[in-house]
Amino acid sequence: MLGSARANLDDLKAALPKELAEMLQGNASNSREEELLHIMSLALPYIKAGSQAPQFTKATTKAEEEKLAYASHPYADLYHQIEREGTLFLLKSWLKKLTQANKVCLPHQIPSILSSGHKNKELIFYVQQAIGKRGKWLAQQDSRWRKMITPLEESWEFGSFSIRQQAFQSFLTISPQLAIDKYTAAASSLSAKERAWFFERITPYFSAEHLPLIESALKDRSKVVQHHATISWTKIPGTSSYEFIKETCQKIFEKDSQGLNAISPKILIHPIDLPPELIKQLGIDEESLDNSFTNQEYQIFQFIWHIPPALLSQQLDAKPIGILKTLAKDKSLQKYIPALIQAIINYADNEWAMAYFELADKPPKGVKDLLAHGQAMLEILSPSQLKQLYLNNKISWLKDHELDTLNKITEPWDHYFSDSVLLRLKTKYMHSGVYYALQGSMVQLAEWISPEVLPNLKKYLPPHDERKESWRQAMGKLFRHIELTQKINTTNP
Repeated sequence: MLGSARANLDDLKAALPKELAEMLQGNASNSREEELLHIMSLALPYIKAGSQAPQFTKATTKAEEEKLAYASHPYADLYHQIEREGTLFLLKSWLKKLTQANKVCLPHQIPSILSSGHKNKELIFYVQQAIGKRGKWLAQQDSRWRKMITPLEESWEFGSFSIRQQAFQSFLTISPQLAIDKYTAAASSLSAKERAWFFERITPYFSAEHLPLIESALKDRSKVVQHHATISWTKIPGTSSYEFIKETCQKIFEKDSQGLNAISPKILIHPIDLPPELIKQLGIDEESLDNSFTNQEYQIFQFIWHIPPALLSQQLDAKPIGILKTLAKDKSLQKYIPALIQAIINYADNEWAMAYFELADKPPKGVKDLLAHGQAMLEILSPSQLKQLYLNNKISWLKDHELDTLNKITEPWDHYFSDSVLLRLKTKYMHSGVYYALQGSMVQLAEWISPEVLPNLKKYLPPHDERKESWRQAMGKLFRHIELTQKINTTNP
């Protein structure tokens, strides 16, 4: 027994009652480990003697009869393998497929699944569905689990802020419109902090039918809500803000009639006095604190934040990459590029984001902070666009975030792309090893990698004469997860 050789058994014996000490005298042993086990075999029952089992203060009711079918035994057996790995995305995939099949877990799995939901809040929605009637009965008996099975409506109405956040995420999972309706009904009773958190999460789902809500949010006391409402208001064609911005944009930007074609236009930016009502509505600072801008130019700079990039393409009749390259070549216009980049992020325009990565691949001199926005731009792109950029080495300058970038390609990968990624990662990490902080991101890739790579594990391992144990272990764990992901996808719940 670890540490028993150095244990002070004399002090332990002296603390025992006289009767027990006498019983030990006849059990002398040359092994300190054996002697310690003798003491424990007597002392533990002595300590427990006379104690009573915990008493329930109220009678428990029987669980309701389960109406849904239980998981098949092959699918249920997968849970125990997933539990041993302790990986969140595997458990989420298993629970999601089970609930989509309208089935529940086996009764003996309920405590473990409840514990997983207690530790990982993002699982709660699926846990509630997977545990069935018996699970909900069991959760009622434990204060740690009870909150997890509270009906969504009740959690939203009476829960703490953190509980309401979880409920709101569940509403979004069920239907974005349901979440918008819940926010609209509750907005007047929420604090500024709560309104900001909830409003930010529903803004991506706004359309013309939500204009009354957006208009109301423009007058909100929360600056965060106002900011997101302003962006939302200017996104929707036909609103007064959109038309006002479009009209002002036409006065500021012009494609020189002597300029080149739509791919590489020559652009003129006219410094004008912005209408006072526009300055007020968009919260534009009227005075510049930057020596490189006049007050007028700084107002234009801030105004560009609020121009939908697609509107600028339409106004100049030019492609995004052409506009960016033209601005980058002109030293007097370079200073406006950071504002345009912020507009691309604000409006999540993926065509312009692709143009940004093309420009950033060979960044022009003189453009401030061009590469600082790479991570934010990645959030805008679709999985297929990210895949295209990765294969074409257009985001190699984001090498420190490579695993995070790959995990944004959230669609199943084909064999070619999976093979390309694994070979690149082998080149990058085989000699240095995968740092502990990156191991979770590495394993997460198993959710997307094609199972067609499974027979070729040796291809991604170092040569036999090189140990490189860190890489071997990382690849072994990754391939176990790929195999488990395949089993989840192919096993009938």
